Order: sequence, then structure tokens, then C-alpha cells
Amino acid sequence: MKVKNVTDKWLEMDSEGTVWIKPVESENYYLLGQTHNKKIKLETIDKCFEVNKLTKGKYEYYYVENGEKVSEKREILDADRVFSKIYSKGQNNQKSFFKPQNGNLMTYYPKSKKYKYKFSIIMAIYNVEDYIEEAILSVLNQSEKSVQLILVNDGTPDQSGKIARDYSNRFHNVIYLEQENMGVSAARNLGMTVAEGEFWNFMDPDDVISINTLKDVYNFFKPRKHITDVMTIPLFFFGDKNGEHPLNDKFKKGNRIINLLDADQSDIVLSLSTSFISMEAIENLELDTTLKVSEDLLLINTILLNKLTMGVISSARYNYRRINNTGAISKTQNEMTFEESKSRYTVYKRVIAESIRKYGMVVSFIQQVVIYDLSWPLKLESFVNDLQLTKKEKKILRDEYVYDIFANYIDLEFIYKSQRIPKFTKQELLYRRANKLNLPKVINRFGMWQANYKIVSTNDIVTTFIVANKHKNAITLIYQVDYPRILDKLLSSWKIELLINNKKFLPKSLENNNINVRKVLYENIVNSNILKFDIPLNNEDLILNKPVKLVMIAGELRTELHIKFNKHEFSSLGEGLEVDSISEKYVTKFENKHLVLSKKSEAEQKYLLKEAFGNDLGAESEYLLSKLNKRKPVWLFEDRPSMAGDNAEALFRYVTKNHKEIDSYFVLDKSSNDWDRLSRVGNVLSKFSEEHVKKWSISDVVISAHAEYSIFNPVARGENQNWRNYYKTRRILNKPPFVFLQHGILRSSHHASRWLNLTNKNIKLLVSTARYEEEEFSSEAYHYDKNVVKNTGMPRLDSLLINDTNTEKIILFMPTWRVSLKNCSDEEFTNSEYFKQINNFFNDERLLKMLRTEGYKIAFRIHPSLIKFAGLFDLPRNIYISNQPYSDLFKQSLIAVTDFSSAVLDFAYMKRPVIQYLFDQESFYSGHVIKKDREENEQAIYGEIYENDQYEEFIEDLFNKMKNPVMNVEFEKRIDEHFPNRDGKNSERLFGEIQKLIDDTK
Repeated sequence: MKVKNVTDKWLEMDSEGTVWIKPVESENYYLLGQTHNKKIKLETIDKCFEVNKLTKGKYEYYYVENGEKVSEKREILDADRVFSKIYSKGQNNQKSFFKPQNGNLMTYYPKSKKYKYKFSIIMAIYNVEDYIEEAILSVLNQSEKSVQLILVNDGTPDQSGKIARDYSNRFHNVIYLEQENMGVSAARNLGMTVAEGEFWNFMDPDDVISINTLKDVYNFFKPRKHITDVMTIPLFFFGDKNGEHPLNDKFKKGNRIINLLDADQSDIVLSLSTSFISMEAIENLELDTTLKVSEDLLLINTILLNKLTMGVISSARYNYRRINNTGAISKTQNEMTFEESKSRYTVYKRVIAESIRKYGMVVSFIQQVVIYDLSWPLKLESFVNDLQLTKKEKKILRDEYVYDIFANYIDLEFIYKSQRIPKFTKQELLYRRANKLNLPKVINRFGMWQANYKIVSTNDIVTTFIVANKHKNAITLIYQVDYPRILDKLLSSWKIELLINNKKFLPKSLENNNINVRKVLYENIVNSNILKFDIPLNNEDLILNKPVKLVMIAGELRTELHIKFNKHEFSSLGEGLEVDSISEKYVTKFENKHLVLSKKSEAEQKYLLKEAFGNDLGAESEYLLSKLNKRKPVWLFEDRPSMAGDNAEALFRYVTKNHKEIDSYFVLDKSSNDWDRLSRVGNVLSKFSEEHVKKWSISDVVISAHAEYSIFNPVARGENQNWRNYYKTRRILNKPPFVFLQHGILRSSHHASRWLNLTNKNIKLLVSTARYEEEEFSSEAYHYDKNVVKNTGMPRLDSLLINDTNTEKIILFMPTWRVSLKNCSDEEFTNSEYFKQINNFFNDERLLKMLRTEGYKIAFRIHPSLIKFAGLFDLPRNIYISNQPYSDLFKQSLIAVTDFSSAVLDFAYMKRPVIQYLFDQESFYSGHVIKKDREENEQAIYGEIYENDQYEEFIEDLFNKMKNPVMNVEFEKRIDEHFPNRDGKNSERLFGEIQKLIDDTK
């Protein structure tokens, strides 16, 4: 006999028989009765409980089919299908018929309204086998023992469900339920149907609570139930992040009841996990299972709207586990669709509507909830689920959901006083809200006000001095000017000019810098410009030792701007350091809060030496002697600190061999495998050694294939340097120009402007190779003058055109790295899509067969940032990790395969076939160093490109090229178009440009 169906009136069986019920914790059986038409009425169950005076608890069903004897023939009544069905919810005789997956049909039968427990704690369980036992024990070991622990297995694939079931079998107060995976809200709703405690909580199964939590909550909550429905406790992080939640401020005044009509910014609660709710307030409610996030916020704030009070208990503690420094909700948010996002943001309007329905207004704590929860996306450049949204959908969510809520429902006072919303974003929100209310504007020379709230001020213009660069006959002063975009609504036209000794200088260029300034949800709340002023040195008396001023002009309004002097790698000028070098002859000064240009006289030289060396006269003398004894120009070369073999090595070899008039030094970590090899070429300096710093201090130029700060300024972030004081070192004595060789040909539209622009790197000579690459770096977003970007071609490419290496049947497989994987654990790496896709490719039986048939091998060149994971790959016999120098590997191989690596463009430069297989696009486009909008067309295409769902097409193309490893004619033509200097003379051309640069900056 089995249960076929359950209705509000009966249980329906598949055959006739006698049905019995037995408490799980007893061996006594109680007769329900004989089936009639294969049914047992539910009133029969009620009568059985009443006659036998059965108490609340957990009961299993047994049966004996017609024709069988009762003795020793009772079997557990079960059902084939998995179902969870609840009846009479909220009535005194509440029944819960439930069949757990792989379990038995049961009834939870509360007899009366009396509470069986002081607390019911409901845990929704999914993938927490490493932590669930700790969570369970933190409940069972409470000093307050009257607690019902309800463990709901939400179809978890790991062992956490078994662990929960085992505890249910061992402890009478632990109930185990199970359902197919339907999400945390559905699991919590199921748990609520059997909760019998006076106060309910929804603890997460990987967290823990302090041992006296339940005792402290009960003692404070019980006598105050008539005042409030909710008590909340402070949340602290543990695991991969420590500290406390920003909303913990409300607990600093001790245990108390908060009047939510006067709620402060932290007097809110968003989490069911840290809340305890009275049964009467929640038993007839449930979580919205259509929501992926914010379901807690919706339910708990709906409850709080009833009494407009909330209790806080400071002595208890909820410990929230952070894994990899992220919350469990992060992955869910990242994968939300547009419709799911709309539902999430509609939650705010739902609680707002409920507040208006009950009280005719949006009460203060609801406004504070909205401000707090929306302050997170308002600090971001993009929605966390950016990759799931189209441009149109992003705009709709921002304007019609996020901004619209502030414009229509949040008081100006709350926006103005918020400590969570960034300043310029706050101005934008104030402006939108004030205009929605049709408030009049008051505008004067100082700013704009609406309803006595200052919306924007001329003082909001933030002007930062970036650097002073010396050229032959001028010094260029470069400033960054940031201002709220609504300032343009206040002042229709305004400009900035520079004054020295009453002489006016207009900027030689005013360049839009918005692409390099943080956006707020895809748009610039702050506009940014880079201003460059050329100060000629043909009449130094009129220019030098005079205060430099920036003045904003708008009609009759003239206002001198306050200048920020940031201590950074290009200019250390500011309070605490009053002189800094521009070049060998000139310095910048900080006098009376103004910038001053000056010659490097004896007084300035003494000041700089004192700041750099302090009282170490020996070091100072050694430095001065080294400058005096310097007979040749000093050039420093560097690739990666731990690895050579790139463009810097190629140029170092050329200069060492062909230009003995230069003192060339290659900088390298002494533990590098390349140390001995480079030592046979020329002078090698140990990275961050004293000798390295000494040579850098008198160097004429720093040349590198990479652009990390420690390369062009080793005393700034070098070994054992206190970064807080780095600007008071030898770096203020010398400013060697930085030549950036690049370590790959830029992939056309993969913008790197934020990383490489002038305000971040101040590159004096930037090498390009392709025409489109030269155009990219010359664009306004990078802010480099035309004489900075030079298409000389990368030095390492010269050797590729020398036919001195025999080709072999080698396929070069060279995927690039992922920022998100650089610092992960071995386990996290092997669980990544990146690893799985590569490993599956290596072990494709068709590929391995083809390698054997055609006699090929695959040389797997792992990116240096991921080399530590090399041993985790399962490599078959014909696939190996290659550590050869790049040029040798390129020249030996017949075919190259990559995802996004620009290094294989070197391979294409030789006109050999390249295939791009984009096997892991999402992790590359989300958070990687180089950005490319998906709508942009790629220019650097020299072979077929396959998306991650085109694996079969990719394999077919690879097999065809193994049989005929020749580049298609159309790609050969494209290479001829893109690379104008493909002649083997890149190093020679570049050497000449560096010489010109050094002459120009003296």
C-alpha cells in the first residue's frame, strides 16, 4: 500500500487496508482505522489524537493490507513521489504531511497553541558539509536548552544533508526535512510549517552564535513581546574576513527598544539570520520564493511595519562566516537576469507601498533601509550582474528603478545626511529629488541651493597637480580637474587659466578624462579633464620663483582654485616635502600653499640631499661622487623582476653589442633562472639591491617591457621600504624618463587607458608596433603628446624574422591569465572553468589520436601569474609544459592556439597560423586588466576565432591546420597592413628615439 494523493480532507491510498500511526520516539501503535474507497479521512486522524491524548511531535504511518494479519505485518506507509504539502496552517490542530526525499511519510501534529519550545531555529541546508556541524553544535550547546532546531535539506548534493539527518536521529528536538532544490526561501518556508517555538530565527548553516545568545534574547524579548515583534543581535565576520558589520552601531547603547519612527542610519535590520521574531508575527507569512535576493529585507521589514519598534540586544553575537572574502549571496547576484533584477529592485517599492498603505507616508526606517541597501550599487561602476545585461537593460535598472526610488520616495534630509552615499553621487540624488518636488533654485557665486540644501558648490571642483615635465625649452605643468557634472547646469560655460606673475597661460590642451574616472552605474557623476600648460623658459626671470595659480572664470566670476598636491611616483611635492626635482636643472617648490618653479640652486640641492639621506653623510658623499665620476650615460633595462626574455632583454642585447658608449644594466631578481644567461651578455643588477638603487639614482633612462611602479621607481615600493615615507628617498633627486616597451602587441580595442594613462604612469616614450595600436595610445584617453607614442616596433620581434631555427611539429598553446585566479587556492583553481576547459582539451581522445597520427606535440606555455598551478594539469604524453625562451618557442612551433593572449600576435607576425578559442570568456571580461566592450569589433584578428560553444568547429580547424600549417592569405595581407616596420630594425629605430628623448628631457 502506498499513498497516492493528499487533499484537505483525506489521504488516498492505492489499495485497501488498515492504517496505524506511531510516534517516532515510541514503540506504541495507534489505530487510525480501515480505509473506505482507499481513503482515510483527516478527521479520523484528529479523533485518534484526541482519544489517545497524543501530544505534539513527529509521527510515522504504518499499514496492514486487507487479508493480512496484524501481528508482525505492519509496514511503513510511503509514497513514490516526492512531495511537501501543508494543511490547516495557523489553526490550533495544525497538520503537516511531509514525505522527505528518500524518507517516509510523516505528520507533524501540534495539538494546541502552547509553545513547545522557547525558540525555533530554521536552517536551510545546501553545500555546507565543512561547516554545518559547527553551526548545529552552536545551537545545541546553548545555555538555553529549550530550542527546536529545524534542518531543511534543500536538495544539497554534498554530505551536509546526511550530517543533518544524523543529528535529527540523535536529538529529539532536531527535526530533519528534505525537499528537492528549490532555494533558501522555499526551504525556510517549509521549516516554518513545523516550527513550534515562541520565537523564530533563520540561522545560516555555516555560521555560529555565541553560547548565551538564546538566553539573552529570551530574557529581554519575553517581557517585551507586547512592545515589539523583532529582536536583532550584532553581526561579526569570521573566516576569510574579520571585523563587524557596519550596521552594528545601533548596539553601542546596549539593550533597548528602538522607535523606528525616529530611526537613525544604523537603526535598521535586513537579515533574518540575526533576527528573532515572535511566532504570532510571522506564522501566517512566508518568504517570496520568486526573489533570489532581498527576500529577507522584504519579510522582516513588512513585520516591523506593524509595531514600528525593534529590539536590539548587544550582549549576544551572530558570527557570519566569510569564505574567500565574499558572502554566499555574491554568486547569486552575479548570475541574476534582467527580470530577476527588476524583481529585486521592486522589493523596495513593495515595502514603501506597504508603509504608505498603513501610514500614508514612507516612515523613516523604511527610507533608511532603502538608502543603506541601494548605497552598495551606488558605489559601483556597474551592476554586479553586468555580464547578464544589455546596455538598454542596464539603463532601465539604473534610471527607472534605482534613481527613480530616490527621486520619488526618499526625503532630502535623509539623502543629505547619509554617510553611506559618496559625495558626488549624493549631489546627483539631491538634484533629482529636488527637481521632482519642483523646488526653486537659489544660485549665486558660491553654488546652488534647493530647499536650504546645498546641492553643489564651486568648492566642489577638485584640482590635483599631477606632474611637471621638462622639455627642451619649456616645462609642462599637468593638472587633473574633477567636478560634479551638475556644476555644468549651474554654470553654463566656465574655463580655467593659469597665472604666473600676472601672466596668463591658457591650456595648450584640455582633454576629456572621463574614461579614467570611476563611474557610477555606467555614467560619470564626476566629470574630469586633464589640463596641460606649457611654461616657456626663454625668459626665466618672469617665470621662476613666482607662485603658480589656477583661476576658474565664469562670466564675471573669478575664483582661485585650491590645488591638491598628492604624494605619488611623479611628484612628491606637498606638505612635508617642499622641494622636488623636475630634471637635473629644475625643481618644483611648495611655498605658501602654492606651486613655484625654480632652478636647482645650491640651496635646493642641499634640501633634497638632506631629505634623501638624512644624517647619513657617507651615503650622501657616495651619491655625489658617483654622479661626479659618471663618464657614460646609464641605461637600466628590466622585463619581469623574476624573468627576462622579453623586449627589454632584446634591446639590452642590441645596446650592449652595438653601443659601447652606453653603460647598460639589466635588472633581475638574483634567484631568477635567467641570471646566469644574462650575466654572460652584460651587466646585471640584483633587483632592489643597494647597487640597483645607486645606479637608478644616476640613471638617464629606465626601459622596461612592464609598467609596474617598482620598475620605474624602485625606491618607492622596493624591498624593506616604508611606503608611507618613500617620497623622502633618492627618488626626489632623479627623475629618469620611463620608456615602456610593452610586453605584447595591444589587442586593438582592448582598452588599457586607466592603467597606462599619463596620470598613472607618465610614460615618456611608449612603443607601439601595429597601426591601430599607435592610434589607440595616441587617443585622448591616454593623454600622451604625439611625440610620446612611437611606432618603432617591439625589439623582440626582430629575432623572429631571422631564419636560424628549424621548425618542429609543435602546437604552441598559450592562454592568458585571469585576475580572479591569481591568488586562489589549488582547490579553487581546479574548480574553475578556466582549468576545466584547458584540462578537458588536453585529454580529448580525438586530439590525442591526431597528435600521434600527425606526429605533433603541444607546448603548453603557462602565463607567469599562474605558473604555480602548472602541476595541477593532467598532461598526456604528447603535451608538456614549456619553459623555453619565447622567441625560440615561437620559431620552433608551426601553429599557435590561444584564448586572448597578445603574445601569439608575435607568432602571427611571422605569418604562421593562429587560432583563437575563447573557452572562458566570462571570467576574462569580468574584472581582467584589459577591458573590451562586447559590442566593439576586434581588429587584431590573424586567424579564426571560436566562441566557447564552438569547440567542435575549433577542433576541426586545428586538425586541418595540423595537416597544412599555413596562414590564410587574407590574414597575411592584414599583417602587412597593420605592421609598417616589419623589417628586423625595431631595436635600431627605438635606440634612436631613446637618444632623442634623453636629449629633450635634460
